Amino acid sequence: MIVTPGTGENADKTTIQLKEDMSATVLTTHQDISGKADKAEMIVTPGTGENADKTTIQLKDGTSATVLTTHQDVSGFLTAHQDISGKANKSEMIVTPGTGENADKTTIQLKEDMSATVLTTHQDISGKADKSEMIVTEGTGTDADKTTIQLRNGVSATVLRTHQDISGKANTSDLASVATSGNYSDLNGVPTNVSTFNNDAKYLTRDSIAALQATVNSLVALVNSLNMRMTEEQFTATAGQIVFTLQHDAKTDCIVRLYINGVMIGGNHNGVLEINANNPKQVQYNASLNRNYSLKANDKVTIVYWY
Repeated sequence: MIVTPGTGENADKTTIQLKEDMSATVLTTHQDISGKADKAEMIVTPGTGENADKTTIQLKDGTSATVLTTHQDVSGFLTAHQDISGKANKSEMIVTPGTGENADKTTIQLKEDMSATVLTTHQDISGKADKSEMIVTEGTGTDADKTTIQLRNGVSATVLRTHQDISGKANTSDLASVATSGNYSDLNGVPTNVSTFNNDAKYLTRDSIAALQATVNSLVALVNSLNMRMTEEQFTATAGQIVFTLQHDAKTDCIVRLYINGVMIGGNHNGVLEINANNPKQVQYNASLNRNYSLKANDKVTIVYWY
């Protein structure tokens, strides 16, 4: 035999090797097995199906444990100390599952009144942009609190990244209806009387028309006092007629007006109608100054003049 004492954590073991290359490790110090269970006290149940790599061991006192019976890949497990000093214990959390349209969210509230909502079901992010597809430009100067995010397809958006004071802003619900509709009918206190307005444009009103009529009446009375009269005479024209004979001598220094079929064409002031200087009872129609319109048979001609 070749006897080799153990070292380090195996100091309580000695390896004995026979010359025929058979070796065994035996205990060389006392081992406390007072807390160990005898095999006779165990009910061993091998796992089946997806638990085929596990075996359940149940003691007669009802205590049971499941142990692994095959190799497990632990390459992804932690092998060093992890600092969890900043983590919250479950006992410090109030977990509230979401309901209705928020059924896929769970709210976790800590005792110090800090809460967060986390997703508990799969979310479709197929329409979301990857960070690698974004060009992020930090704002400068007056826009230092904004960041512009531009996607490769040319679409861009500017987002705020600092607190904005909106304490002086009004809620839409606090505004009058006209503020959002722009409709005149939504105004309150709309004036209903024209007298409410200041007529600085001098539009004609009932009072001003009455005053104007009074002025006209005064002028007519003045003209009548000068022994002048205004009259009108109507004629039924013949085809191509140009000369018309009046009942009175027309005043050559007053305006004579010509109407054809109820439409005023002009008068002696623009040459459409001329008074015969040798015979003021005769006036002559000048078609060349009325777009060469030649009178037709039965045209209604009206001449208004002073005499």
